[in-house]
Amino acid sequence: FACVVDIGCGTGLLGVEIREWSARLEGFDISANMLAKAQEKAIYHHLAQADLSLPADTSGLFADGLVPHRADLVAAADVMMYLGSLETVMPLVNALLSPVGVFAFSVEDAGAGDGFVLQPSLRYAHSETYVRGLLASAGLKIIHIQKTTIRKDAGKPLSGILFLAGKAA
Repeated sequence: FACVVDIGCGTGLLGVEIREWSARLEGFDISANMLAKAQEKAIYHHLAQADLSLPADTSGLFADGLVPHRADLVAAADVMMYLGSLETVMPLVNALLSPVGVFAFSVEDAGAGDGFVLQPSLRYAHSETYVRGLLASAGLKIIHIQKTTIRKDAGKPLSGILFLAGKAA
């Protein structure tokens, strides 16, 4: 990929895994402390604070001269669980993606329904129906969906959904 944008990059765990696939790797997170840890890895070409809950023009993803429609891949691993509503995320990602770009992300699986719920873990789970609707509303087309265990929580497997989406033709 010419440009990969890791939204909610945290300490850079995903960045380490995807660095070799990108000519340019950008990382954004709301936490300055997390960004400092990501900086220590020396794998990102650009790191900056950004708030995914804000509209694209005020989120911080286009500050410092960073242009829209630059990313061939936008990745968000273990990020949506902290946001609850994803209403601002999908349009923001659409603004980041190049015409042939793809968006790869995970959510905790809320099961049936059409929304999101706060779990006892204080993380949000999202229903497949809810995410599908938001992707479609933002002009993003689903390429692939996979339900799987996304990690362990307190030693127990946690069900999630992996999404791959791109610009609708």
